[in-house]
Amino acid sequence: MMLFNVEDLLALPQLKQGKLPKNIQRVNLRDAAEEVVDIMDYSLVSKHIDFSLELVGFPQSGDYHVQFDKQRFQQIFLNYLSNAIKFTQEPGRIKVTLIKIQARQQIEKNYLQTFTS
Repeated sequence: MMLFNVEDLLALPQLKQGKLPKNIQRVNLRDAAEEVVDIMDYSLVSKHIDFSLELVGFPQSGDYHVQFDKQRFQQIFLNYLSNAIKFTQEPGRIKVTLIKIQARQQIEKNYLQTFTS
């Protein structure tokens, strides 16, 4: 988690200039998301939060590969998930749905829903 923070600080000047480099590659979206969930697992467990991840619009074969910048996705997803955990009352539930547009091989949107029991 510290790696993300240091790299964020180092990227600030580039971001302000609109020159943030992109590292677009073929990545397994489920694996990239689950790496972030693993980082936040302790927080989920300690707050008694039930977490679920759903990927919509992917083939039945389970091929979750898409072209995107894995590091940027994980930074954004880590921020969303951290906020969802922070603002979800315990016990609670967080559901993340990632939706893929078939024609363009990209994620149309992702959204978080938080529920309290």
